[in-house]
Amino acid sequence: MMNLSLHLKKILVTIVLSLNLFGYAATPNNSFAVSVYSELSQPEQNLVFSPYSLHTNLSLLWCGAKGKTKKELIQALFLPRRNTEIFELFNRPVRLVTATALFTHNEIELLSSFESKASKHFGASLLPIDFHNSAAAAAEMNGWIQEKTQGKIPSLITEDDLNEQTKLVIANAVYFEKKWAHPFLASNTKTASFYPQDLPEIDVEMVRQTHSFPYFETENAQIVSLPFAKEKSANAECLLILPSEDSSLAELEEHLDAETLSTWMKNLKKTSVAVQLPKFSLSNRLSMDEALQSLGIETAYTEAAHFGGIDGTRELFLQTCLHEAFFSLDEKGVTAAAATTSHMGMTCMPPEKEPEASFIAERPFLFMIVSKETNDILFMGRYTNPSVNEN
Repeated sequence: MMNLSLHLKKILVTIVLSLNLFGYAATPNNSFAVSVYSELSQPEQNLVFSPYSLHTNLSLLWCGAKGKTKKELIQALFLPRRNTEIFELFNRPVRLVTATALFTHNEIELLSSFESKASKHFGASLLPIDFHNSAAAAAEMNGWIQEKTQGKIPSLITEDDLNEQTKLVIANAVYFEKKWAHPFLASNTKTASFYPQDLPEIDVEMVRQTHSFPYFETENAQIVSLPFAKEKSANAECLLILPSEDSSLAELEEHLDAETLSTWMKNLKKTSVAVQLPKFSLSNRLSMDEALQSLGIETAYTEAAHFGGIDGTRELFLQTCLHEAFFSLDEKGVTAAAATTSHMGMTCMPPEKEPEASFIAERPFLFMIVSKETNDILFMGRYTNPSVNEN
């Protein structure tokens, strides 16, 4: 339980938004992604989140953290020890449409050093806002979020998430919408059965095509990479991981880590694959507090928190972290969106030859959007049950 004195402190809200983000190294982002996934994954539940969005959000908080608070963030985010190496992670040329804003109330004065880091390494803009009117403030920030996420995240913040003590909201948004390099023909889409684990089968619309795709299989899983069309925007791929028929998604998840993912992606080879997968749309609004504390971000939530690098005081503490994500896949491509808020209180045509492999996603599977420029996992999730979380 937080000391009552914490409620007298100011509140900082951090929001990270990202849309449609889809190597192969175990990057800090990817190690964090798998750790968060293991905390969020629930049996028979669909899931989508953006580790890229969360990692960026919390790394921006790291810029203002000190002492034990900073150490815990470094460990949970798998950040390098040297500051210069950390900043290099966010200075890499990822071609995405991004936006970062620092919504500040006139009662808080940010340190120029924090503003400089936020601007230089995260592209943040300073935007004044009146938090005394929580309804108007929530509406204004939701408007910004909705615009940056092309309408996919329209109402992340409620007025109950804010109060007169709220002094700062840090928001980051990324938008990504890509078409397949090899689109699925709508005429090939057919109704087929999907088999959730331990539940009755459900009819779904399955997109289908046979083409040469990067592919790899192990004793327990099949991995296929569906590339997106190359444009001026991000160069990315959709990675799909299907447990073998005599295994399960739960068994696959139990042994999943960043190094395993890296190994799988390194071993992908162009193979003629008959691909079938369901069209689907998912959305999740998640409270990240329990997951983040399980990953070791604990001091930030207490009166012992030290975010003096933000405003020069020791009054800021992390009040709550919210995350919302959207993901949609169809014949043409993928659209995805995500938003994170951290509230802080001061305290194709078939080939003539037979395919070499079949990837039939008629049972629960994992999906990811991966940047081919940085190898970062931008979106990650599981599709287990067509009857829940459909939009």
